[in-house]
Amino acid sequence: MLQRSAVTRPAAIALAIVIAAVAVIRAPSVRVDILNEDEALYATTAASMADGEPPYRAGVESKPPGIFYIYEAGFALVGRYDMRALHALTMLWVLGTALLVGAIARRAVKRDKGRAFDVGVLASLLYAGFTIVQEPAVLATQCELMYSLPLAGAAYLILRGLDSRGARAMLALVAAGVLCGAGTLIKPTAVSLPVAAAGWLVLRRKLFGGPDPWLRDVARAALIWLGLALAWLAAAAYFSHLGVWDDLIYWAFRWTLGTYIPTGSSHSPWLTRFLAGFVVWAVLTTALWIAAAFAIRDARVRREPGAQVVWLLVAWTAAATALTFLGGRFFDHYFPAPVTPLAALAAIGAWSLRDRVRWRRGLAVGALVPVVACWLGAWQFATTMRWLGDDRKPYDEIAAYIDEHTEPTDRVFVWGYYPLIYVAADRLAATRFVGCHYLTGYAAIGLSQDLPPAIEDKLGVPDGFATLLEDLREYRPALIVDTAPGDLHHWKRYPLSRYPQLADFVAERYQRVAVVQGAVIYRRVAP
Repeated sequence: MLQRSAVTRPAAIALAIVIAAVAVIRAPSVRVDILNEDEALYATTAASMADGEPPYRAGVESKPPGIFYIYEAGFALVGRYDMRALHALTMLWVLGTALLVGAIARRAVKRDKGRAFDVGVLASLLYAGFTIVQEPAVLATQCELMYSLPLAGAAYLILRGLDSRGARAMLALVAAGVLCGAGTLIKPTAVSLPVAAAGWLVLRRKLFGGPDPWLRDVARAALIWLGLALAWLAAAAYFSHLGVWDDLIYWAFRWTLGTYIPTGSSHSPWLTRFLAGFVVWAVLTTALWIAAAFAIRDARVRREPGAQVVWLLVAWTAAATALTFLGGRFFDHYFPAPVTPLAALAAIGAWSLRDRVRWRRGLAVGALVPVVACWLGAWQFATTMRWLGDDRKPYDEIAAYIDEHTEPTDRVFVWGYYPLIYVAADRLAATRFVGCHYLTGYAAIGLSQDLPPAIEDKLGVPDGFATLLEDLREYRPALIVDTAPGDLHHWKRYPLSRYPQLADFVAERYQRVAVVQGAVIYRRVAP
């Protein structure tokens, strides 16, 4: 009994440390309703899904629908559009990921069960801290942050599967693949882990001193991909039943690969984004990369099982980092993805230096400074974002007007890329184009680029306006909010007059009734 108590007490202390750290580090997120436009888009789509619409009818977005289901589940627990409570739930998600990152790190370092603070706790703390190292909007409940949980679980199962034999090993590897599939159903860049794991398994005997026969490792890689395939087959069956499988393929793959990614280099300032996005992040995470280098150094000279954990993490970090280059945007929310394996790798390396005081202190300072600086900046969210050039225009009076002049069951239509209005007004969108940027070509180029209409209009979704008008005829929005006059989120270059089909629809059925915070509001007068 005494021995068991001696073991469980350090474990309980370790858990308490991680819980407290996650709560403190992510506390700024519960002070802000909406951290970025993507959150509002996901929230509005999820609200329409909860009202009975399938994904891609409730709202379109250039990714699989996993993130919509996460938001829908969150709102089922805390209430529709309660974003602060959703951010609090996200803390639990991050906590789960942090604990799994710690468990992965412990598989590389022999654990002293009598210590509360071990390599696993360090890995968990590094993960929790460095997922906020970027502009404050990185605290948002975004795809990369959310798919990190199933990927961390998958990585842990892969390592468990390698230590097991027979049916248990096979089940663990297939389950890991299923989790990878779940991650890619949130966003396809979650493929970083199954690609990295397969490459590591196929090459590890020759390059990394793998202990098992090559064919056995190839079979293990195949089992992971079998699990991923099973997840997607199940998704195909389900979304085909809902009638939106073709939409999923179009938005998540055809539009993304055919339009979004190519325009990242052809119409966007790639070098500027690379310097402001990736390079800044790499500098802020320097301590992690240095610590990871020590883990790699040690793995090169030892053949114990812990070295194989390091090589898996190296492959995963490399794949996840490479995928942040996809599309050339380098948005802040891309970077929590490589932090997941990098934090475990850095913890392993830092733990090997625990007897080298100067290195340990240097890495501690290098880790604390960016985390604390970004954390303090997040507490002053609006001020920091304004200083970084993202001065969000107010919309509270627009939302209040909608709330006062419509019924809770009414739908509204916001012409613009400002779904924050739907959330703040607590109303459903009257179209699948929750963000109208897909209609105008802005979604393809983004980044506030002002292209000539002759170029930009070609980047809009084919037949997008015809689909929009079908939605508006079906849902008959009580109000239409035109954000172009107020230039909310760079929308001044998309006046209604630029799109005759939509302008005629509004003129025939709606009457201008108000101008609120620069936005023109129209009320329906025709049946």
